[in-house]
Amino acid sequence: MAYYLADGIYPSYPTFVKSIRLPQSEPDKLFAKFQEGCRKDIERAFGVLQARFKIIREPARLWDIADLVWGSAPQPYSTEVLPAFANHVRARSEFRDPNVHQELQADLVKHIWTKFGMFRD
Repeated sequence: MAYYLADGIYPSYPTFVKSIRLPQSEPDKLFAKFQEGCRKDIERAFGVLQARFKIIREPARLWDIADLVWGSAPQPYSTEVLPAFANHVRARSEFRDPNVHQELQADLVKHIWTKFGMFRD
């Protein structure tokens, strides 16, 4: 399962790895530092992509097909939802258990502490 680094506005689903609000223990503080640092790096990279590619900045479905064409010749397109993608969306919707989110976060805190705890500032 893929994980998405998220901030506190997202729900507590297992697919969202959120920081720990007001971390108290040293392992929680280290996890929060790593998670927030990685999330900020990703946000910066996404900002660079948004500045470079208009299709990332705003919804493409509101554009004319001619504006979306790559090159000079129009390409055929489809609005069909692929079965593999539909299955992916369905499977993701089943992962909404906040208890599983808490277990995942605890496992990640333990992993980060075990791997990097001795190197903390």
